[in-house]
Amino acid sequence: MGTIVWELCVWLVVVVYYHVAEVVMVILYNKSELSWSSTLITLPYLLALGIGFVEFGLEWWWLHEWKRWLSMPCLLVGTCVTLGADTFRKFAMAHARVSFTHRIKEERRPEHVLVTDGPYAWCRHPAYLGWFWWSMGTQIMLANPVCCLLFAVLAWRFFKIRIPYEEYYLEQMFGEAYAIYKLKTPTRIPFIK
Repeated sequence: MGTIVWELCVWLVVVVYYHVAEVVMVILYNKSELSWSSTLITLPYLLALGIGFVEFGLEWWWLHEWKRWLSMPCLLVGTCVTLGADTFRKFAMAHARVSFTHRIKEERRPEHVLVTDGPYAWCRHPAYLGWFWWSMGTQIMLANPVCCLLFAVLAWRFFKIRIPYEEYYLEQMFGEAYAIYKLKTPTRIPFIK
C-alpha cells in the first residue's frame, strides 16, 4: 500500500503546484485579470482528473502486479514530463508578461504587444504546448494508458478549436505582423498548423 500512497502524493503535489503557480503568474504579470478562473479549475477538468483517478484505482485493483511494476518508472518519467512542460509554460507566460492572459481577448488592450521572441520564436502558443504535455504527464505519472491517450485526444481537440478562434482575433489586432508570424512559426502541437 505504500507505493500507491507515494504515487498519489507526488501526483497531488504536481497538480496542486500547477494551479497555485498559475494564480501566482497572474498576480505577478496581470493582476487585473485575477479571478477564480485563474486557477484553471473547471468542472470538465475535475471530471477528467476523476476519470484518471478511477482508471488508476481499477488498474491497481485488477492489474496490481503490472501497475506495481510500472509505477516507479512511470512516476519518474511522468514527473519529468509534467515539470518540464509546466516550466516551459510558466517561462512563456513570464516572457509575454501582461500580453498573456488565460482568456482570449477579442479587442486589443493598450498594453498588449505581439510577442514573437523567446519561447514564442520556437512555437506560436508555448503555454498551450506546455499544458498539452503537462496533461499527458499527469497520466503517465499514474501509469494510466487509457487516460493518457484520452487526455491527449481531448487536449488536442480543445486546442484544434481554440487556436484558430484565438488567432482570428490576433490577426484582427496585429494584422500582417501576426499573419507573417503565423506562417513562419509552428504550434508544435501535433497536426495543428
